[in-house]
Amino acid sequence: MADITMCVNSVCHARSYCYRQQAKPHPTRQSMADFTPKNNVFGEGFECDNFYSMQENWFKEQDAKTK
Repeated sequence: MADITMCVNSVCHARSYCYRQQAKPHPTRQSMADFTPKNNVFGEGFECDNFYSMQENWFKEQDAKTK
């Protein structure tokens, strides 16, 4: 179970790759927040101060896919 504040933002483009979205929540004691990315567009410098990547070099891979 995640000992982090999880994210409930349903429109973030990185939610499938973010541990704050994908972690298994504690059934009764889980902190949740609606973190909002500063820029929610891949290839245009996606930026979220609270993004917690599930894989190494995720940002570089996304930028490379859009070039």
